[in-house]
Amino acid sequence: MLAFIGGSEIIFIVLIVLLLFGTKGVAGLAKTVGQGMSEFKKVSDDLKNEMSKVENIVKTAETDTSIHKSSMPPENSDNQQKKEEKDSSK
Repeated sequence: MLAFIGGSEIIFIVLIVLLLFGTKGVAGLAKTVGQGMSEFKKVSDDLKNEMSKVENIVKTAETDTSIHKSSMPPENSDNQQKKEEKDSSK
């Protein structure tokens, strides 16, 4: 979008802004824009950090679940077969 604006157009826009707002107004406007951009970056970084934490929690939960499943005995273990045999003999 700015590729179509040449050097003379940028100078003209800067002069118009200076005439409308004055030097103090432009400085205050630049400060406000800078603070807004800083706050946006801070919120964006916080959001990225929270998403990373959630991803780590999900990965940990998936790992813990797979460990618990692998440590469980199979469904038809010897104990269950003995129990079934006792139930069938009654």
